[in-house]
Amino acid sequence: MKPLTTLQASWLQGRAADIEEITANCSAERMTVVTADPGAGITSLFLAGLVPALRQLGFIPVYYTGWQGRYFPTEFKEAIAQAVREQADESFYAEPELIFEMLDRVRLRTGRTVILLLDDFHDYLRAHVNSDVANSFDAEIAQVLSGREGRTVLGIHESALPQLERLRPHVPNLLSYRHLLPLLSAEAARAMVVTRAEAAGMTVEDEAVSLLLGAPRISTFAGCHPYYLSVALERCVGFETVLKSTCLRAATLKANGGVTVILNEFFDHTIEEMNAGHKDLFFRLCNILIPHGKPDVTVSEKRIMEYAGRMNRFVLTLMPQVTQKAILRPFDINGELHYELTREANSPLLRDWWERSEAKIVARKRAVFRITSISLAVGAIVLVYIIYLFAK
Repeated sequence: MKPLTTLQASWLQGRAADIEEITANCSAERMTVVTADPGAGITSLFLAGLVPALRQLGFIPVYYTGWQGRYFPTEFKEAIAQAVREQADESFYAEPELIFEMLDRVRLRTGRTVILLLDDFHDYLRAHVNSDVANSFDAEIAQVLSGREGRTVLGIHESALPQLERLRPHVPNLLSYRHLLPLLSAEAARAMVVTRAEAAGMTVEDEAVSLLLGAPRISTFAGCHPYYLSVALERCVGFETVLKSTCLRAATLKANGGVTVILNEFFDHTIEEMNAGHKDLFFRLCNILIPHGKPDVTVSEKRIMEYAGRMNRFVLTLMPQVTQKAILRPFDINGELHYELTREANSPLLRDWWERSEAKIVARKRAVFRITSISLAVGAIVLVYIIYLFAK
């Protein structure tokens, strides 16, 4: 299970109605599909909101997100068994059986219903396509979604809904209950800022809150984006901590270039820690990892080696670094290793780093060109003068 951070818990500001609606549907319906834009907070909603709420209602919530690899179905069943052991029956273990049979066995032994919280379900749909694993698990999970042995909540990116349609032949009422998780309201975003600051032992200036909530990438026509707000907020708390300040101040935001600059420079320090070869290669790979307008770009290791060209000797040492730094993550598609951004929402932040880096390269080339041109011009003048002297 993903660790629950103080910041993720703060994302629950303004989510009470969403939690109430989804939990109510879990009591009445077999399946709920929760959709959202990347970074809108489905994981936080599941872990910090739905898990404790469903436990309080007497259900056995099981959170799962590990969809890669050939053996995830076995790991999935073990995750169910572990949750049952922790919450209801210490002697419950997985057996050779289908998932719906396992859920029925839990209900008969404990008198309680399992609710599967399947986060990042788009990862499953992308990682397993036209394979033996996909064919088998599609049928098995469809049986769970259609049956009454348990309940299911799918968490999926809004852009991945067309991929979910492949389950419709098995589950005709696939989207009969769909809950779109909105971005944060201004009030909820303000509460998120205050909650996070209080967790760090800080107060917040009203002007600082206004600057954060008014930043272009954070503030949208649909509301405040929680991920970008969290990135800016964490960096601002870090700045104040270094200054030994107990207040989140507007002056500190302005001194660091403003909220937009603070957001766009999120990866700068991490990338600057790379050596020159790795940094140059990562700059080159950004062309295929974060092209404009293409979410969920996944690039095979083979393609990365080919695109690296003469720098491919750095690939095997670069990829573990960017994975450890949570910039990229490995992604297994039908047994073939690929890489992609750890968070789709990081794409514009890395794109900004790339554009600034490209601008510096262009500026250096222009400076070298000017110096070279001046040197050639001076050399030509000197040569002409020398020829003139000899001609006299």
